[in-house]
Amino acid sequence: MMGSCMFTFVFVCWWLFAVYSWLPQTARPADAEQHLRQARALFDQRRFAEAAVAARLAREADPVQIAAWKLSGLALQLSQQLPQAEQEFTAALQRFPSDADLWFYLARVQYLQGSLKPAETSARRALQLQPGHADAHAQLGMTYDALQNYTAALKHYRRAIELNQQQRRPQTLPLIYAGQLLSKLGRFAEALEYLSQAAIINPHSSEIRLSRGRALEKLGRVAEAEREYQQAAALDGNPQAIGNLERLRAGAVAGRATTLSSSITPIRFRNIAAQAHVDFALRNHASGRKYQVETMTGGVAVIDYDNDGWMDIYFVNGAQLPEMKKTSPQFWNRLYRNNRDGTFSDVTEQAGVAGEGYGMGAAVGDYDNDGDQDLFVAGVNRNILFRNDGHAFSDVTERAGLTGIDPQRGKMWSVAAAWLDYDNDGDTDLFVVNYCKWRPEIDPYCGAMKEGWRTYCFPDRYEGLPNQLFRNNGDGTFTDVSAESGISKHIGKGMGVAIADADDDGFIDVFVANDTLPNFLFRNNGRGGFEEIAFTACVAVNDYGKPVSSMGVDFRDYDNEGRPDLIVSALEGETFPVFRNLGKGFFTDETYSSGLGLETVKRSGWGLGIFDFNNDGFKDLFTVNAHVNDNIELYNQQTYRQPNSIFANLKNGTFADMSQAAGPDFQTRQAHRGCAFADFNNDGKIDVVTTSLNEPAELFINDSTNEHHWLMIRLIGARSNRDGLGAKIKLTTASGAVQFNQATTSVGYASSSDSRVHFGLGKEKVVRSLEVRWSSGTVQVLREVAVDRILTIKEAATR
Repeated sequence: MMGSCMFTFVFVCWWLFAVYSWLPQTARPADAEQHLRQARALFDQRRFAEAAVAARLAREADPVQIAAWKLSGLALQLSQQLPQAEQEFTAALQRFPSDADLWFYLARVQYLQGSLKPAETSARRALQLQPGHADAHAQLGMTYDALQNYTAALKHYRRAIELNQQQRRPQTLPLIYAGQLLSKLGRFAEALEYLSQAAIINPHSSEIRLSRGRALEKLGRVAEAEREYQQAAALDGNPQAIGNLERLRAGAVAGRATTLSSSITPIRFRNIAAQAHVDFALRNHASGRKYQVETMTGGVAVIDYDNDGWMDIYFVNGAQLPEMKKTSPQFWNRLYRNNRDGTFSDVTEQAGVAGEGYGMGAAVGDYDNDGDQDLFVAGVNRNILFRNDGHAFSDVTERAGLTGIDPQRGKMWSVAAAWLDYDNDGDTDLFVVNYCKWRPEIDPYCGAMKEGWRTYCFPDRYEGLPNQLFRNNGDGTFTDVSAESGISKHIGKGMGVAIADADDDGFIDVFVANDTLPNFLFRNNGRGGFEEIAFTACVAVNDYGKPVSSMGVDFRDYDNEGRPDLIVSALEGETFPVFRNLGKGFFTDETYSSGLGLETVKRSGWGLGIFDFNNDGFKDLFTVNAHVNDNIELYNQQTYRQPNSIFANLKNGTFADMSQAAGPDFQTRQAHRGCAFADFNNDGKIDVVTTSLNEPAELFINDSTNEHHWLMIRLIGARSNRDGLGAKIKLTTASGAVQFNQATTSVGYASSSDSRVHFGLGKEKVVRSLEVRWSSGTVQVLREVAVDRILTIKEAATR
């Protein structure tokens, strides 16, 4: 959630060990000499925290010994005490202001904390003092890379490489980063040149071999790529290399040709929340104490609770802290009924859904197959199952067995949930995503020790949790099958969840977006169990082997190839990863080749959804944006409140940012969190509702003006679950164009969207065929289907 470091720990250690070995050996007083000798020994044993203490004793005994200051700062850095390391280097520079190495070290630790402008200043100072400082050039290149000034970054990477060659220093870091940046920019031949030089210096690095393999594959040199992946796997069992090897051997090659799109159909939105009487504001009870839960609430759900065919809205809300109780109506969850005239009415009290505890997310599904959509609320200290009787709701959590209380861990912090029929028995089961072990009294202090500078902590300060799977018993109760299904043996920090049949075997799979840890892809084995295959499938981490701050996710076919793809939101500087489904259980990272890499690197995203907003026949991407920390501007040039984004699908595997043209209401900056998608006015265009911390909700009506046609499908299961969740639909138009979609409500971050399945049709006026593959295995085909309507399809009683 807080953003990952810009390079892997192994490179940091390697570089700093190299730097450490050059620290000057000068005469010292006896005590200082003894302490420094002890500090060096501890450092060599990687006991960095103890090394920092010994080095500090050495520089206290002899304050003019610069080697002790440097070793103390480096040891603090490697023991992850970054603020203390910055203080140490800053204090050292007061004594030694002309030491270029110290300025370089300071730049490095500032960079690691995301303080990019200070890091730039410090690296530049190092180069003023020593223009030939290769490491300072590399550091400045990394800083410009993070600031998205790619021209300057390449310039300094190349200068670092040149200086290392002149000085006969066999350093791979600037070569690797130059190669990775050139790969991002699609300049694979140049990238391969640098990566090949790095491989000569260090032929035993699996990461270098992996990067070389990716560049070769993008260049179409598949046989050579396969050899690189083989070597990477042989070196240390690199899981990404193994996944790529299996993908290539299955015949799923990442490269593909694209053609340019002739035009982009505009997408426009208008915020009607005020006039529609949707007056909800998400209250997190934020304080200077920075309780971790404050920044993460914000789910919203679309639900047709009164079954009138018009989508209603349910907002999840926070509670008073640290008690985590809804002590006043400002903390109530809220239900707004669609009045079918462009307005909504707050029916929270009469529906009985104000809720309890500190809420996070919501999931909608008809778990008892009675025709009324039910509601599950995920929370920090309370999960709730609201059963819908058609007019109001009742809390049946205890009776249903969905309290979320684990025998060993107690109530786990739940963020999101997904309804799915994982065993295809006709009853919807429940998958619950859990984040980390947290209680108000154990929140550590993070950030600078200055008034107003305290921040929400990085996820590594907390222990992760397993997710949970509850099987529907068909009698209103559920059984926790987390252990026997294999789900609970994997510990993560889950934020978002999405479901789809990734490998087209007839069983629903589950993707979990993990915060700063590798993502999970749980493959359904069809026998009641799941196998976690994210590394093998190449969706655990990004193309550079790094997990990102994964938050929201949608699992949907964006390129009309018939396979569900994945798009994940993350923090500024990380990009929003795009994993295209190649079939046969494999994906490829298309983040930069899709155009979304460069477009999203300056955004921090939460909720998102892949829908056809301009009804041109290709699904676009909507993201709600804001940073995690409300005081991030104190630390760097990132911004807390951000406008939302809309990326139009160019029909060639790439996207274009259309946010500026989406209307004046769309430019509003807020602390966005959740979003849900539905056609609220039943006009055939997908609308969006969003939440923001302590700010008004937005209800974006799709005002895109075009003559494009559409079709919305409402499924009613018979042998399958009543909502038809998991059903796959193939649509073929009169011209032969084919689209694919599936029924799901689990979309984005902690939110739930319309279960109806939407297709944009462009100029097509007739659907030649519509094939529905229900989770029961039943296949129905409708022919010559009229468009521009909401079509209800009931599952046939027999196959």
